[in-house]
Amino acid sequence: MARRFGAGMLVVHIAGIPSPYLRADRSSDSTVENTDEFIDEQGHEFATAIYSSISGIEWDLYIYPDDENLIGGLTYEVKLNEN
Repeated sequence: MARRFGAGMLVVHIAGIPSPYLRADRSSDSTVENTDEFIDEQGHEFATAIYSSISGIEWDLYIYPDDENLIGGLTYEVKLNEN
């Protein structure tokens, strides 16, 4: 998760995407969840849940500051491991 900061981006947190259970018969049975809580450099608290299934990846930011400017500047990016 990153936040816009002037012309660039400030990385707030890096979270892992869990591997789905690929032998599941149904998408709902393949879902694996990873939850993560973190605090940025200014002391803002966040919590996110990342769900991975054979249908794709979803995420939910469920704890965040009540600041529309801060939240409006958040973005996320998915990168593959380099290994």
